[in-house]
Amino acid sequence: MKVGDTVKLVVNPSVVWMHRYLEATFEVLDFPTATGVKLKMVGTDPDWLWIVGKDNFVVAEDAPEPAVTAWFLYVVKCNDDTLYTGITTDITRRLHEHNNTAKGAKYTKKRRPVTLLYTVNYTNRSGASQAESKFKKLSRKQKLSTINENR
Repeated sequence: MKVGDTVKLVVNPSVVWMHRYLEATFEVLDFPTATGVKLKMVGTDPDWLWIVGKDNFVVAEDAPEPAVTAWFLYVVKCNDDTLYTGITTDITRRLHEHNNTAKGAKYTKKRRPVTLLYTVNYTNRSGASQAESKFKKLSRKQKLSTINENR
C-alpha cells in the first residue's frame, strides 16, 4: 500500500459500523502514519478523512468481491395449523432451529413440528423485512391464497 493507491475496506465482522462502507473505495493520502493509514473516501468532500489501521484495507485490485447474502421470507405451518412467518439467510438451518433447538421462535416451540410452506428470495435484509411486515398484515385467507398462487 502506498500514497495514491485506491483501496477497499476489508471488514472485521466484529466492527459492525464498517459494513456500510464495503462498496466504497478510498484513496490513500498518507502511509504509514503513527496510527496506520490516512484515507479519503473517493467521491466525498476532502474534509471527510479516516485514519485507521492498515489491516482494515486492501489495494482495490486485490480486494475480494463482497459475498452477496440472499435473504428469504419463509412461512411455516405449525402442528396446530397456524402459520408463522419469518426471515433468514439459511432456510434449512432455520427450519431445523424451529423444530429441534432452543433457537426456534418462542411461538413455534410449543407448536412443533413445523413444516415449510413458502419461501421468497430477496437480495437484502431490508427487502425481506419489508415483505415480512406486509405479509404478516394479511389475513390468514390472503396468506394461504398467496402461498397457493406461488406453488
